[in-house]
Amino acid sequence: MSHFNAGYALRKIIRSRDITMASIARRMDIKTQQVYRFTKSRDMKLSTAIRLCEIIGIPLSELVEVSRGSVDSKQ
Repeated sequence: MSHFNAGYALRKIIRSRDITMASIARRMDIKTQQVYRFTKSRDMKLSTAIRLCEIIGIPLSELVEVSRGSVDSKQ
């Protein structure tokens, strides 16, 4: 079974693209603290992941690949 750590992947992608949590929050019409919660959680709703990917400008498959790479490297 493959493991998925959405929060880790999201943090890594956000940092690599120099995007702020505040700008993501504004585009999602949520508080910045909620974006931080997304980056700390291992799991998230598919609809949330899709929306985050749209805002960041990446395909959902990139989030999945980054997540899988992070888990593989820790094993």
